Amino acid sequence: MGDAQRRSADRHGVGNSAGKLASIGVAHEWMKGSPPVLTLTDNAATEIRNLTADPELPAGSGMRIANDPASNALTLTLVPTPAAGDQVLEEDGARVFLDQQAAALLDDRALDAAPDNAGQVKFTIADTPHS
Repeated sequence: MGDAQRRSADRHGVGNSAGKLASIGVAHEWMKGSPPVLTLTDNAATEIRNLTADPELPAGSGMRIANDPASNALTLTLVPTPAAGDQVLEEDGARVFLDQQAAALLDDRALDAAPDNAGQVKFTIADTPHS
């Protein structure tokens, strides 16, 4: 992550970790071209658009969610392009890149965003409600 991306991420409370996510044995076969496994709330889409609208970031930038087995957490970073093998989710103008392990962990989940008590935006993951 470059200095501009790091400053933007730090300003919005996005950094190295979205918080702990318990290691769960989700059986999911990721296939290229498969439908997105993660949904974004309106708040999450808005905050991701705000983060990636930084004029120092290249057009097409997005938020990458990746599994970090060493810390048993998911990491959120702003990146200019998806990594090889990433699943790309574009929703309401927000771009999210999911590595294969994160895509499996986030199957049937929703990403939300809300300010904390200090005014920093925090991203949370919840189950997707079924109708």
